Amino acid sequence: MMTVESINGDVSGAVGPAVPGEASEESRVPDNRVREVWATIKRLTKSKFTRVFVSDDDDDDAWMLQYAVSDYERHFVSERVIFEPDADSVQIRILYPFRIPPETLPFAQAYVSTEAFGMRFAQVKLDSDGEIICNCTIPYRIGDPFPEGVFVDLLELTARAGLSQYSKLKAYAEGELDDEEIDAFLTWLPSAREMVENRERVNRDQS
Repeated sequence: MMTVESINGDVSGAVGPAVPGEASEESRVPDNRVREVWATIKRLTKSKFTRVFVSDDDDDDAWMLQYAVSDYERHFVSERVIFEPDADSVQIRILYPFRIPPETLPFAQAYVSTEAFGMRFAQVKLDSDGEIICNCTIPYRIGDPFPEGVFVDLLELTARAGLSQYSKLKAYAEGELDDEEIDAFLTWLPSAREMVENRERVNRDQS
């Protein structure tokens, strides 16, 4: 069962153009239609979650909802909904309260790559600086019927996907590896050392 908590007004990380008034005259979508869709998104989100932070001023770069979700183990992540009418999409994103350090980043990347095969809609990825990205993009063009049922399902699916990876990613963030990863690293280390020594030998011979 997932619960929600307030986010203390954190609105960092919103991305992409979202204000219809910035579009060209030919492609501009009527403001009232965009607002109708945004009202639907807010209504559906608030029907599932409480304490939802809203950022939807006309001057905002993107319209956004944000709230916290947790599992029975009291792991907390933030879920963010980003509405980008000019980009023809709605994004659902999970934000983790930690990053992966360089020391364990290769192991975390290998783990995430393996897990990605079983993630159909919401996938976890790692940036090169250790930022964890769990994102679900819903294609949607203003003027089409908004997929209310799909949107609600994906809100919950993305939250579950993000929380399901919390413990393992948190361990990497704290520099912890499991026994299999340690054994694999120790097995690989002599080969890596030999490769480095051979490269240094070749460089010396060529100099």
